[in-house]
Amino acid sequence: MYILYKTMSTFITAFTLSALNVGDYVVAAGGSYNGNITCKKVAQDSVNTYLGFVQYASPANSTVTVQLMGAMDQTKTGLIVGAWYYADPSNPGGVTSTMPTGTMVIQVVGKAVYSNVIDTSLGYLIEGTGGGGGSPT
Repeated sequence: MYILYKTMSTFITAFTLSALNVGDYVVAAGGSYNGNITCKKVAQDSVNTYLGFVQYASPANSTVTVQLMGAMDQTKTGLIVGAWYYADPSNPGGVTSTMPTGTMVIQVVGKAVYSNVIDTSLGYLIEGTGGGGGSPT
């Protein structure tokens, strides 16, 4: 049994132009459709504002439920407990426990507190050059 110490979650309904899978990490795509913000999955970069994780699979041109950053995300499996997770620069919509390298702004998604839960309230941005191999403290 999991006991989550942060229980408040904020969900939004967004519109997506492309198909999304459960657990995809999405960004605000700009604009809106029928009153819903549009979202998309992209690789890690310095331009996009991350929203959170997709809660249910959704086909293209439809609405999707997104759990905003700042909550406990339970859409992943096989996480390394205690590891930090980052937006993946090579897998749009994915996360990785390997800190990205390069000159992009690095999105720290959060820390795995269980093998299927990321605490996204611990997420933040690292500006400048990615160091690789390190972890937030």
